[in-house]
Amino acid sequence: MSLRSALAVALAVVLTGCSSEPERTEAPISAALESQETGVKILLVGIDGATFAVLDPLLANGELPTFGRLIEQGARAQLLSDRPMKSPALWTTVSTGRDRKQHGVESFTSMVEGSDVPVLANATMRRALTVWDMLGAAGRSVGVVGWWATWPAEPVRGWLVSDRMTRSRWSEWSDGVKQDGLTYPAELADELLPLIVDPLDPPMDEVRKIIDLDASDEAEFRGATRPIRAHGLSVLKFALSTQLTYERITDHMLAKGQPEFAAIFLIANDAVSHNFWHYHQPDRFEGVDPRRLARLAPVVSNVYRRNDDYLASLLGRVDDSTVTIVISDHGFRASGKLPSTGDRKRLRGAFTEEFSEDEDGLEVVTVGQSGIHHPEGIFIASGGPIVAGSSTEATLIDLAPTLLALMGLPVPEDLPGRVLTEIVDPAFLERFPIRTVPSYERLIDRDALRAGADNENDESTLEMLRSLGYIQ
Repeated sequence: MSLRSALAVALAVVLTGCSSEPERTEAPISAALESQETGVKILLVGIDGATFAVLDPLLANGELPTFGRLIEQGARAQLLSDRPMKSPALWTTVSTGRDRKQHGVESFTSMVEGSDVPVLANATMRRALTVWDMLGAAGRSVGVVGWWATWPAEPVRGWLVSDRMTRSRWSEWSDGVKQDGLTYPAELADELLPLIVDPLDPPMDEVRKIIDLDASDEAEFRGATRPIRAHGLSVLKFALSTQLTYERITDHMLAKGQPEFAAIFLIANDAVSHNFWHYHQPDRFEGVDPRRLARLAPVVSNVYRRNDDYLASLLGRVDDSTVTIVISDHGFRASGKLPSTGDRKRLRGAFTEEFSEDEDGLEVVTVGQSGIHHPEGIFIASGGPIVAGSSTEATLIDLAPTLLALMGLPVPEDLPGRVLTEIVDPAFLERFPIRTVPSYERLIDRDALRAGADNENDESTLEMLRSLGYIQ
C-alpha cells in the first residue's frame, strides 16, 4: 500500500463515523479534512533549554539582532514547561499537543520487553499523532530534523531526519547509534551521510566560537572519545557536533525547497547550560576559579550568539509567507553547586590512551552540573498573521493547536491545549475561523503508514517525494 493510499484509507474512518468497517475510499485527502488554504508556512525552531534570563541581557546590548527582530515584529512569552522536565517527554508534548501520560514518552529512557537495559526514548513509544502526521494527512508537505524520539523514522508527507542520525551524547549513553530507520525516506540517509559532523573530529573553528580553550582544556577536549556524564568539555564536543549536523542537514534540505511545515531541533544550548552555568552566574556559587572565570564567562552567552547567527541564515532560506516560531522546552537556573574535580584516572576509558596516561596522578577532570532546569522556557513567534508587539501566556500543549489553526486545519477537541488567538491578527481569524473536529486519533493508522513505508519499491510514494523536490 502506498503512503498516499494508506492516508486516504485511514481518513475514510473519520468520514464514516465510528463504523467498524469503514468504506474504503480514495477521496482527496485535503477534501476529507476540509483544510483551509491560509497561505501560511511554518518554521518551528526548538532550542533546548533556552531562557529569557540569558536572552534579555544580550538583547538589551544589541548582541542578538535576529532574536531581537523576531520579537520586535512578533510576539514573545514565557513558555511554561511541565514537571518533571525530561526533554524527550517535553518535546514530544510539543509535537503531539498531549502530556506525557497521553503520548507515552515519559523520560529519557525506559525498560521495554525483551531488554534488560534501559532503551532511549524513541518513536515506537509514542502513542499519539504528531502535528506533522496531521498536516501530512491534510496533504501538507513537512520536513523534520533531529526532533526528540523520532527514531525509527516514520513515514511523513515529505522527509524526516531522526534523532539517531548523529552520535549524540544520549545515544552514546544508552542503546547506541542505529544504522537503520535513520530517515524517511530511507534512501535519504545515504545522501545526508557526508553532512554528519564526527564528534571525534569536530571543526575547531566552530568550537572556538563557543569556548576559549587553553592548552590543557584543548588536550582534554580532543582526548575525550565519548561523552562523559556532566563532564563539560566532552558533552560540549558531542552536543555541538550533533547541532552542527542538524544545521547542515536542514540547510541542505531547504535548498531543495521549503516544505509547508519545517521543524529543526538545536541541542547545544542545553549541554553548555548544564555544565558551564557557574561561569555565567559566578555570584550564585562559592569558589569559582577566577582564572578560569576570566576565560570561560562568555561560554553560555556564546551559544546564544551562535544560535542567533544560525537563525539569521535559516530565515534567509524560507519565504515571506513563513511564520517563524522559536521555542524551548524549559529554561535554566543556577544549582548553586560547583562541579567537583577528581583524578582523571577514574575516567581513563573515556579518553584516548595518550591523554589517559598520567603516572603522577596529578591531572584532574571536572564533573558536575552547575545549571539545572527551570520551568520557564521561551516562546517567540513572528511573521504572517502574528501581531507585532503581542504577548500571551503559553504552555507546551498550546503549540500543536496553534500550528494547526495557522495552517488552516481543524483543531481536535481532545487536545488539552488552546489556540493562542491573542497573538493572531483578528482579520486572519475572521477570514479563516478556527474549526474543530472531535479527534485526529482515528485519522491515521500508524501501522498502515509503516506498512506503506516498508515497500521500498513503492513508486507512487517515491514519485510524490521527487515531485516535492525532497529526494533525487
